[in-house]
Amino acid sequence: MKKVLSLSVNLNYLIFEIDREGNEKMKVRRFISECKRKIG
Repeated sequence: MKKVLSLSVNLNYLIFEIDREGNEKMKVRRFISECKRKIG
């Protein structure tokens, strides 16, 4: 039972990390598009 619990916690953590990575990439993309708009 404990093994299953720790596995699900690890999975949630992994998903959270991936989600955070995605959010960072989105922020960078948005920032780049803002810069392009200001320049162009």
